[in-house]
Amino acid sequence: MSSSVSITDSSTVTASSGTISSSSSTSDLASFESFVEILCVQLQNQDPTDPVENTELVSQLAQMSSLQQLGTIGDSLEAYQAYGLIDKNVTYNTTDSAGTTTTASGTVTAVKVSSGDIYLTIGGTSVSFDDVVGVNSTASTTTTTT
Repeated sequence: MSSSVSITDSSTVTASSGTISSSSSTSDLASFESFVEILCVQLQNQDPTDPVENTELVSQLAQMSSLQQLGTIGDSLEAYQAYGLIDKNVTYNTTDSAGTTTTASGTVTAVKVSSGDIYLTIGGTSVSFDDVVGVNSTASTTTTTT
């Protein structure tokens, strides 16, 4: 017998006889709440004649904990990189409402981390860290439209 539980809008986890398969990415499952949901479905649908061993459950919990810690380390490294850009001249892309991509550059004056997202302050404008495409050796400010 198998059953499904929806974890996010785009991910589904199927648990059957002590095994778990997933159609979502690791980042979608990298939360303790998701793990507990998966574990509950797995326990509800396990074969009574062949139950899951306690060691398997502990192993899955340890793997989930490791994934969470790796995600936290990755986030910390990304923030560290962003803080390293303060007083540096960077090039970044922005797209306006018409779909026109603009490449600009300027000096990073501040970094803000909000809800896990990193924003750089460049010339009074807030720019997503993900939009940075390069670090420049000069300290000039330019803008070009592509």
